Amino acid sequence: MIKVKVCGITRREDAELAQQLGAWAIGFVFYPESSAYVTPEKAFEISKGLTIKKVGVFVNESVEKTEEIAKLLGLDIIQYHGSETPKELEKTNHAIIKAVSNLDTAESFKGNSKILGYLADHVSDDKLCGGSGMLADWNFAKELKNRNPDKLLILAGGLNLSNIKDAVNTVHPDVIDISSGLSVDGIRSIKCEVKMRKFFQIIGDINNVITG
Repeated sequence: MIKVKVCGITRREDAELAQQLGAWAIGFVFYPESSAYVTPEKAFEISKGLTIKKVGVFVNESVEKTEEIAKLLGLDIIQYHGSETPKELEKTNHAIIKAVSNLDTAESFKGNSKILGYLADHVSDDKLCGGSGMLADWNFAKELKNRNPDKLLILAGGLNLSNIKDAVNTVHPDVIDISSGLSVDGIRSIKCEVKMRKFFQIIGDINNVITG
């Protein structure tokens, strides 16, 4: 079964719709340079009372700060999208999604039992470029999955209604992480209800085939 994480949530109605449509998780971006940035206070108001898993996305933030925010908001998972080291992430008490740009980096985190899965996103000059709307290297994502069968493979990067079937058929990810592909055209921080409903219909059809 393919799970879905709807990332870049900035509005309560988008979070509620994601939960209603059966998303596995919603993601809040706590990176000020992102167009989908939200403050912890706003994220708290958006997610209050929702039962869906909540993920906080951080880029090169200290583990101490991420833990503080995670506890404040009741986050289920912390997503580290920067150049965090294995030693730094040993300090966290929460489940982790770690975005990685190469196989060696993933290998270096193998001893951390808190890591729930690895995220493959678009990479430029060996740096992760979350929120770029550009495709990840699907061959890299497949190999990342093959080498880490005990972890979730989360595929991000430029996914949308037109390419999601090819992405699933090529990579066979455990989780699809989608943000701009569900946004209102030209407004990355607001989700489009029509796109969301169509996307979840496609994922539902794929899952029906998987389960037979």
